[in-house]
Amino acid sequence: MLSRFFYSLMLVAASFPGLAQGKLTGSTLLATYSPADIQILLDGLGIPPFFLEPEYGVEVYRITYMTPYRHPDSLVQASGMVVLPRATEEDLPCGLPLAAYGHGTAAAYYDVPSFSLGDAQALVNIALSSTGYLCVAADYLGLGEYDDEILIHPYQHAFSEANTTINMIRATRHFMDSLNVMLNGQIYLHGYSQGGYTTVATLREIEANYPLEFNVVASAPMSGAYDMGGAQADLIGSDAPYPTPGYLPFIILAYQDQYDGILFNEYADIFVPPYDTLLPPLYYGKTTSIGTLNGICTPVPKDMMQDSVISNFSADPNHRFRRLLELNDMLEWAPQSPVRLLYCTGDDQVSSLNSENAYTRWNELGAPSITRQDFGLYNHNDCALFCFLDGKDFFDSVEKCPLSAIESVRTADLSIYPNPIESTALFSAPEWMAGEPYTVTDVRGRAMLTGLVEGSSTIVDFSLLPAGVYVVRVGVGRGLRVVVL
Repeated sequence: MLSRFFYSLMLVAASFPGLAQGKLTGSTLLATYSPADIQILLDGLGIPPFFLEPEYGVEVYRITYMTPYRHPDSLVQASGMVVLPRATEEDLPCGLPLAAYGHGTAAAYYDVPSFSLGDAQALVNIALSSTGYLCVAADYLGLGEYDDEILIHPYQHAFSEANTTINMIRATRHFMDSLNVMLNGQIYLHGYSQGGYTTVATLREIEANYPLEFNVVASAPMSGAYDMGGAQADLIGSDAPYPTPGYLPFIILAYQDQYDGILFNEYADIFVPPYDTLLPPLYYGKTTSIGTLNGICTPVPKDMMQDSVISNFSADPNHRFRRLLELNDMLEWAPQSPVRLLYCTGDDQVSSLNSENAYTRWNELGAPSITRQDFGLYNHNDCALFCFLDGKDFFDSVEKCPLSAIESVRTADLSIYPNPIESTALFSAPEWMAGEPYTVTDVRGRAMLTGLVEGSSTIVDFSLLPAGVYVVRVGVGRGLRVVVL
């Protein structure tokens, strides 16, 4: 099965430290739900059965795993929720598709999917899983069952949010392997608000660095702040009240932590009293909800800031905070897999310009398959339900048992000997693989060798490659094996 590949990567992690990312460190069963239980939960959200009817019961787990903090080699523990449908192989003969979800903004460690099962963030995953998806939701770095080393959740920080999600997927694959659960190799990405941003950041990271490790077949980012240096930056100098003013100090403190303290020397350099002493302990403490923080902050976010900071930010296109926002926006890149942008013009928290600007820019840069749906004048909270239902329809439109998925069930038929490899290796494959292309990539997805499977025995020369770990893929989404040279 496909997940066996990721288990193999974990086995060699001790020799190759970079592969410790995504290592599964623990799992706990949190709850089980029958289809009837899930229907009651959906009734509470006002979702009629004709929109989403549970087919399977589910098991809900919390897992912990390793992921980077301030740089790729600074591994810390993170947590997340896994929702496994209780379906048989007869129900889903090609295995489970995996849907990775990004949750909305949270500042308290407990306001995350694996700690608040009754919250809508968790119910979205429980509901989707009941229709046949393996659903995963990272609790985000510094939240959930977090590592004490993490000062503050890296809010709206592209590298952190993308890699936390990617390593959550890796850890889930390890976990499914331990349960002997088969996956079909497909990855779906979705999320709302901050989770919409996380969805796009994750897709960009996968397409740039791990295109052969993750087969992303569809993404549905919803009401996310993709235009950090434009639409979102414009809100900072605004005189208008903002319904969630706690977002501004959150991102300032998060970027201060991630970028080596370059924004200020003292809190009083950027915040006016009493916010210079009041806010940092609340955000760093991770026990105060974002709703409470919004109530503590001034209705007009800039009123918490020093006038000189706002003036300099507005006047200077190269202001360091503006440059960091631009560094983390999602516009200068074109998704290569299908993306459906979902949002509302009436969104009062995340301007619809984020989605509209992303749609325009991605098409200008040559994205092959971008669609969008504007649900109109609904506010940020009311827009969510429409986005989730449309996103599910988008995911359901993808064939869940394509030829590549059917044949991925038979990957055990591919063997490579010897492993570790000294200079050459023998690929032993069944007849149906004859004539299929093979690709040998390094662990970052860069192709190092290519060729064709010649029959039941193919000799491949690895002698010109440096020592390391390599991934062998036959065909598209078929045989996957990890080898050590």
